[in-house]
Order: sequence, then structure tokens, then C-alpha cells
Amino acid sequence: MVNTLRVIPLIILCLSHSVYAADTGTTAKEIKASQYTKCASSALTTGLIKTAFNQQSDRESQILTYGGLGMALYAGWYSSPEYALSSYKEHQHKLQQDSLKYIRNGSRNEIYNFTVSYLVPKNEKCFPLFKELEVAVVKNKSSFDNFKQSEQAKKLIDGVMQSAQEMVIGKTPIK
Repeated sequence: MVNTLRVIPLIILCLSHSVYAADTGTTAKEIKASQYTKCASSALTTGLIKTAFNQQSDRESQILTYGGLGMALYAGWYSSPEYALSSYKEHQHKLQQDSLKYIRNGSRNEIYNFTVSYLVPKNEKCFPLFKELEVAVVKNKSSFDNFKQSEQAKKLIDGVMQSAQEMVIGKTPIK
């Protein structure tokens, strides 16, 4: 009986730590997914602006656009499509707010300055994450490929594209 009374607090302590560890794991996944959606937001926005400026899609704008979509998709696979879309929209909203510091009248020069002064440096900080994404996708190819074909992935990409297009054409606000 005495040994049982000593074991019960130990079991409770162990259970409480394992629950905390599970919460920490979820949070770590969300933090990583948020990093991907942040980069997705700046890369996709840059790609769409570049396409609009050139009135055509060149290699660089395609890489940025598809890279941004790929990051958002990976964030959805890694965490959940709902979390990834929500996180993407949060980053897109911040990007939109920051753009107001550069763009007042919507002139071509203001948009160019926003892209060069704000978006390009953000994209450069994302290069290590793009490399990490490449390795992670190869490592989890079959599972990620299955996710890409799912209805959830389609809804995620549709939501991300809608949000990005609204920002680029100037609709307000992104929620």
C-alpha cells in the first residue's frame, strides 16, 4: 500500500510531462509552418507583382510564384491545411500593412520600390528554407504527393492564390 502511494504521484508526474511534450510538438510544428507561410507570402507576392509588371511570366517570376505556392502547400501538409491558410493570411495581412509605408498612390515606381526594398530582402532570407523544403519534400515524397492530390490541398492553394491576388490588385482587407 505504501509503495502504491509513492507510485501514483510518479505516474501523474509522468503523464503531465507527456501531455506537455505533445503540446510542445504541436507548437513546434506550427512555428515551422508559420516560417514557411511567411516565406510563401513574400515569394508569391513578388512573383505576381513581377508578372504584372512584365505583363508576362518569366522564369524568375515562375520560380517565385510556384516556390511560394510550394511552401504554403508544404506548410499545410506539415501542420494542417487550415492552420497553413490562416497563417498565410496573417503574413499576407502584415505584408499588406507594410506595403502602405511604400505605396501611397499605387504608382509603378512605388510598387517597384516596395518590391526591391522590402520583398526582395525578405525573399533572400528565405533561401535556406527553400533548400530545407527541397530536402523535406524528397524525404517525404509519397506522403507529400498524396497530400498534393487531396481536396484539402486544392482548397489551401485556392485560398492562398485568392489572398495573394487580392493583395496584388489592391482589394482590402485580407482576413
